[in-house]
Amino acid sequence: MTKLRAGILSITMVATTLSPIGENWRPRPKDNFPLSHYPMFSAKRSDSVRITYLLAADSSGNWSPVSYRHVGPGGLNQVRRQIAAIVRRGDPKWLCRTVAAKVARDAKHLQEAFTLRVVTGSYRLSDYLEGTRVPFAEREHASCSVRRGRG
Repeated sequence: MTKLRAGILSITMVATTLSPIGENWRPRPKDNFPLSHYPMFSAKRSDSVRITYLLAADSSGNWSPVSYRHVGPGGLNQVRRQIAAIVRRGDPKWLCRTVAAKVARDAKHLQEAFTLRVVTGSYRLSDYLEGTRVPFAEREHASCSVRRGRG
């Protein structure tokens, strides 16, 4: 009797775990917690993506990305969303000036930075994953100078 109960319980648990898979074939799948069909992995995605970020230029005119740590608290994705929201809200100049002030105070990183840009770059994911790190399109929202104090 104990083995029968264990067998029924096991089959029930496996069937329950696999049941959300059927959502993938419905016209309007429902994602339910705690059982999910994981639409974040199964949804069709575009090959291109737009990302808003900050770039810093050194005295030679070489541009490099500004670390999210210079922009604000939180992890990379949280800060990236904050940057995009600030640009959508229409405050890219404020963002640029705020980050430039942080960069100016930073003695260790971006010492050569003298100009910042807030840009949205469009990338083809297939190209990016093959090594092409240059956007196929880029739109500048704001630029500003990094003013370092003396001494």
